This record gives sequence, C-alpha cells and structure tokens, in this order.
Amino acid sequence: MDELKAAYFFPFLNVLHDNCTASGGKKGLVGSSISFISKNWEFTNIALLVTVHNGLHASVKVKALITSRTEELYRVDIESMAQFTMSDTTPSAQKVLKLFEDSLPTDCTVRVLNLCLLYGIGVRENCKTVSMLDPATGKQKIERRLCTVGGPFPEDAALIKKVRNLNNYFNSPQWVGCLSKVSSPQIKPYCRLRHSRRIDRHAVPEDHRQLPCI
Repeated sequence: MDELKAAYFFPFLNVLHDNCTASGGKKGLVGSSISFISKNWEFTNIALLVTVHNGLHASVKVKALITSRTEELYRVDIESMAQFTMSDTTPSAQKVLKLFEDSLPTDCTVRVLNLCLLYGIGVRENCKTVSMLDPATGKQKIERRLCTVGGPFPEDAALIKKVRNLNNYFNSPQWVGCLSKVSSPQIKPYCRLRHSRRIDRHAVPEDHRQLPCI
C-alpha cells in the first residue's frame, strides 16, 4: 500500500523527443510527447509539441525550446516531473536527454528491438562505454567494455525470416483491426457467484434414536 500511495501522488512523466533536419541541417523540426500511467492505471501517450526549429540544433537550445513551449502551452513543468527521457541514439539527441538531470535516459523502443535482434543473431556485439580511473596516470579515462560476446549463429537467416513473416502477418488489414480491438479491451467486472442449497431436516422418531449402532 505504501508503494501504491507513493506512486499515486508522485508526479511522474516519461518525456519523448525527436528532431529531424533537411537541406543540410538548415531546416528542422522538433517534436515532443509525454507518456504516463493515470490514476486508473491506464497508459496514456500525449503529443505535446511539433514546432519548426531552423538553424543551430544545440542541445541547450533544443531542451529550452521543449520545456518553455510546453509550459507556455499547457502550464506543465515537464522538467521537474520527468523520470525517464527517451529518444533515438544520435549524439545530438543524447545530449538533450542528459540535460534533464533528474531523469533516466532511455533508448527508443525501436532501437532496443533492433539491438536485441542484432545481438541475438550474433551480428553485433553488445558493448558499453564506462568511465574509470587509470591507475597509471591517476586520471579518468573512457573504456569500452564487452557485455555480450558475438559470434556465429547458424539459425540467423531462419530467425530473420520468421520475424519478417510475423511482421507481414500482423500488417494485414484484417489483423490490424483485431489488434486494435485487443489493445483496448472491454473488461467485464469480475463477479463471484455464491450457490446455496436447502437441506430439509426432519424429526427422527424416538424409536430410531435408541437403535444400537452396528
């Protein structure tokens, strides 16, 4: 109950953002949305902002544009409420996420799925960059560490074919409609039925009560 109470009254938002450019970076757009779980435990995703942003795409300016325009339009301070921030993995997008200091940067779900497939079929090695102290110089250095070892995977072609077939299967108009219904199910209230029965009790003659038990 303590966890539920804390979650219920705790301002919690996931901030998602992306920017795209054209004409050699001279023209661009910045978009942002938020997602959260409502007090009725319903997942909600709201598009907040799509605005033209030409010129320099410095991380400080992009972050200030997202927060200021959102506060101006909706009177919501998303910076103080953001617990997770999500974008693609380009360096410019990652710099914007790091400016939300109290939130946890997270890769976009499409990127995560792509990496899972690449790691699973052995095409790519799972590595991470860590900052550590160099004992020789006493200074911080950046080191690349291997998390999951890659290697040959004979079944990779079959796996890719199955995933492609699965994607094509659910892209058909028939199944898109079915999935839309499943995504918003009509859940009926759970009712517990109690069954009762009547037992008729009859008086036992005095002679029967005195019969010996065999």
